Amino acid sequence: KKGETGPVTIQLTKGATISGTVYDGENRTVSGRLVRVAYKNGQYNRYYRPTAVTDEEGNFTITNVRPGKVWVIATEALLLFDGTSPYPENTIITIDVKENSIIDGLRLRGLNHVERRAVYEYAKEKSRTNIW
Repeated sequence: KKGETGPVTIQLTKGATISGTVYDGENRTVSGRLVRVAYKNGQYNRYYRPTAVTDEEGNFTITNVRPGKVWVIATEALLLFDGTSPYPENTIITIDVKENSIIDGLRLRGLNHVERRAVYEYAKEKSRTNIW
């Protein structure tokens, strides 16, 4: 209640680490690609969003990912209103992250600019897109 004082308990959790490699549609590694984590429950920290950029070999490591269901994304996020993704398989991967876990060896598909444009046009044509 307003004006009351008393003990406050704050519980901290250790974040997880997620790593892997981004490939294109022809199974070549993709360097310089932004990879990010999006929380399925929509709750974000306004000061920190877990992201990484792939290195020369297409590898990435994202640290301090809080526990919960997340999407790991190697392209712009675009979902249809029915919750489906118009992207090819492995462009967006869903993971249930546990505290202090290490998730290694993800294989994400990164789209090139032509593929990204085609996906966007498909979703736009459906005229029921939700970009988050």
